[in-house]
This record gives sequence, structure tokens and C-alpha cells, in this order.
Amino acid sequence: MGGEDANVNFYLKKGEEYELKNDLANALRYYNKILLKDSKNVLAMLKIGKIYYKMGDYQSAIKYLEKLISVNPKCLEAYYYLWNSYGKLGNYRKSWEYINKALRIDSNYDKALKMKRTIKHKLNEIKKLGLEYYNKKEYNKALSYFKEYVQIINNNWIIFSCIGDCYFNLKDYKKCNKQL
Repeated sequence: MGGEDANVNFYLKKGEEYELKNDLANALRYYNKILLKDSKNVLAMLKIGKIYYKMGDYQSAIKYLEKLISVNPKCLEAYYYLWNSYGKLGNYRKSWEYINKALRIDSNYDKALKMKRTIKHKLNEIKKLGLEYYNKKEYNKALSYFKEYVQIINNNWIIFSCIGDCYFNLKDYKKCNKQL
């Protein structure tokens, strides 16, 4: 084993020790040392991304996980943390995109299948509420639900038609024309 490999293994073990103690700052320090030695070390990138996710720093998690995906596009665990990070940031379209990318790699990936079912169920509820408010002529409330829905599903012409109609009924003709 070469000196570089020994250093990487040492840093990995130290990082894992700190991670077990929940000393995430020191774990990050050691995992980053690995990247200084080997900038394409996918294990270090994954561990750093997961730590940032645990810390609630979703932007940093995304940065490392997307870099990991560029090096190893088949790492399902990276996709898992990516879709969750984007979801935590409210970017449901990106979250949905990463769920689907994971499923293209492994169509039986249980975590992705469960999340997709959960999101689809939530989307149906959102659409249903939007349509209820639309039918009650409460267009502002309907719009808020429709907009949330189209963040993820942006090819439902019925919902886009309802959005345009809401704007028309609210006399916001400029936005109405954008929907058409």
C-alpha cells in the first residue's frame, strides 16, 4: 500500500471516529483532507454530503453530492440525499428530477419508489384542493395550490387552463395571457 493510500485510509478512519462521536466538524475536516489528496474520492464526497445534510446545510450537501454524481453517476445514495436536500429547500422540481434519475439507474430502488408514491399522493391532494377552491370561485386560494402542483408536474394542461382562468377571473389579464 502506497503512502497516499495509507493517508487516505487514516483520514477516513479518523473521520468515521469523529462522525460516530457526532463531532461533525472534525469529521468534515478529515474527509476534506481526503479530497485534498484525491479530489475524485466518491466516498469522501458522499460522507461530506451526508454530514452537511445532517447539519441542515442543504446547499453544501448539494454541492458535494452533485460533484459526486458527476464522477460516479450511478451512486444511488447520493441521489437519495440530493432529492431530500432539494426537497428541504423547497425545490420540488429538482427533487422530483433526482428521484426519476435514481429510478432510471435502478427501477426497483425502494427509497425512490416510496418517495415517488408519497409525492404523487401529496400532489393529488394538492390538485384536489386547488380544484375545490376553483369550483368555489376562490381563485387566489386555488392559484396557490395549482402553483405548488405545477412546480413538479408541469405538463398538465387542465391545471394550466385553470390557472389561466383564475387569473382571468381575478382580472389579471397579463398573467392570464402568459398561461395561454
